[in-house]
Amino acid sequence: MGNGLPADTKLDYGLTSSYGTGVTGASQVTSHAVTLSGLTPQTTYHYRCSSTNSYGTTTTSDLTFTTPALPVISSVQASSVTGTSAVISWTTNVSTDSKVNYGTSEVYGSTKTHSSSVTSHTITLTGLSPATTYHYQVQSTGSNGTAVSGDYTFTTSSVLGEVIVDDLSPGANCTGTWTAGSGGHDGNYAYVYNRSSSSTATFTWTPNLPVSGNYDVYCWYPSRSNATTKAKYTVYYLGGSTSKTFNQTSNTGKWNLIASNLPFAAGTSGYVRMDNVTGESNSTKYVVADAVMFVRVGGDSTPPTTPANLTAVATSTTAIALNWSASTDDTGVVGYRIYRGGVLVGSSTTTSYTDTGLTPNTRYYYTVSAYDGMANESAKSNTAARCTLSVPPTGSIVVCSKAVGSWSDSPDFTFGNDGVGPGKVLGYKWAWDGSPTHVWTGDEPNWTTLTKTLTADSTTHPWYFHVTGFNYDGVCNGTLDLGPYNYGIAFDRIADAANNPDNFGVIVTTHKPITAVFGNCFYVEEADRTRALCIDAATDLPVGRLVQFAGRLTGSAGQRALTDAVVLDSVDGTAPPAVLTRISDLGGAPPDAFTGGLPGAAGAYNVGLLVRVAGVVTSRGPGWFVLDDGSQATVKVYSNASVADYSFVGATGICALEDDKIVIRTRTQDDVRAYAP
Repeated sequence: MGNGLPADTKLDYGLTSSYGTGVTGASQVTSHAVTLSGLTPQTTYHYRCSSTNSYGTTTTSDLTFTTPALPVISSVQASSVTGTSAVISWTTNVSTDSKVNYGTSEVYGSTKTHSSSVTSHTITLTGLSPATTYHYQVQSTGSNGTAVSGDYTFTTSSVLGEVIVDDLSPGANCTGTWTAGSGGHDGNYAYVYNRSSSSTATFTWTPNLPVSGNYDVYCWYPSRSNATTKAKYTVYYLGGSTSKTFNQTSNTGKWNLIASNLPFAAGTSGYVRMDNVTGESNSTKYVVADAVMFVRVGGDSTPPTTPANLTAVATSTTAIALNWSASTDDTGVVGYRIYRGGVLVGSSTTTSYTDTGLTPNTRYYYTVSAYDGMANESAKSNTAARCTLSVPPTGSIVVCSKAVGSWSDSPDFTFGNDGVGPGKVLGYKWAWDGSPTHVWTGDEPNWTTLTKTLTADSTTHPWYFHVTGFNYDGVCNGTLDLGPYNYGIAFDRIADAANNPDNFGVIVTTHKPITAVFGNCFYVEEADRTRALCIDAATDLPVGRLVQFAGRLTGSAGQRALTDAVVLDSVDGTAPPAVLTRISDLGGAPPDAFTGGLPGAAGAYNVGLLVRVAGVVTSRGPGWFVLDDGSQATVKVYSNASVADYSFVGATGICALEDDKIVIRTRTQDDVRAYAP
């Protein structure tokens, strides 16, 4: 309104100058305010203000504001983990305070905070129990909101001089009547009813300490119903004793400190004792006895030397083996801690460790530290980086657009994979050749895309695709040989297909009748009986079946045939009748530049055709006989039919070449008929 008069309050806002959302505020005021909620962090909003009274409406121009970013937590890790302490660190993208929730389960229960507003956060946890796995969660709160991490864990170390006496250990003794319970520190514990005064039961834990020195003393008790809140533990040490009372309904299932830095002599002179006097009404509560622990403290503060020469070797798609040179220490190295990416992932008492459960084709960074019996930890070793092996190629990962063993009239074969990157492979090396296997040299080309199209030629048969995957370190893992794949030129007629050199791939696309089937081959010919071809492949198809086929040409020195042959399709049909011919006309002149035929022969080429001849049997033997039809030529006929010398016989069969001579191969005994003795 601009005149200072009261007016109502309205604000429109949204992601563009079209707004989309309107809110109203106080009516008939001169000072206006509206609170917006539910906005998206790190987002620019458009808005305009308007006020209306009896004199009209005033509206501002389009204005903008940008919401700030919420805190984002990253690089959470636990480091410098000892038997009783750990350093938790993380970073945030904006300045926030620092908070760590921690405990022996995801419920946590303990908290440590720093109020300073920083982006690099560090909190040291102390008073931890040795040999205990802790869960922790970090939290950062700033002016723009709160971010909370997921759950992480670390395990405090066991230390030299640590002695645990369980309720069933040799050093445990009791008086009175104690009842055994199931559970506790080592699967068992003992309990007894309380007394308000005048003890009726005691439990004593006596350690056999390896060396003299100062020790922290802890107790452990399980959760059980109706436990006392006033269980008193008394520690008897060198020169005195001290007591502490525990509420056994809380802090269960963990090590609880009774007393710290107490002197003990080596051996069994010190002990911890508890009785069943609690001051509570008689037999109303249970006193629980489970385990105590003595942890040597003080003395040695010198850490071991730093482990050296750390190496990492990928042993599988999910494991990396680490090795390093041993550290030394004045009191002895107890073990080594292994860090992956700065986070403790394991420990070892030797100078080797295998990290498992990793992701394939992913790079990991490792350091190792040494620690001694007093939980002194060395500096971290050199960093060793290694990538897990890539997933080996399989027939379900790398596939071809055409089936193995198939023939194609296109020279292009397209191969695909299921992708590259972490969890898979960085890429593949490949080879495309005529060998079923491949000797890898490392000089093969790389394949890093989803598909690759390769070209075959018609004279190399068959083709094979070889692949091996490699990871980010360039290390190959696994090989795959795919094939055979065949490429041939398509023809309608046998004569055109055969008019090519040996090893040339051909595909006959029109159906041809089968005229003869033998054990390891069969014959096809044109329906007009002009040309035939031997197919060097066994078949269960009958004579008369019409087939499409493909294969590699051979037999240029005589009879043409197809090897590596396959039947592509078959339909019902009938075989053409045999060609009736004189014996002298069998064979014929070479029909093309790639078919040899008979030396010096003339006439129509009929090798491979189904023919019929008749003549007199001039000689015979087991499985054969010779016919003479008077055309100044004879032919050897292969048949198991029984014929007599000088009988007149007709024979139907395939005209074939054998040692540069024409022979006839009959199909069955029915192909031979005797007309006269």
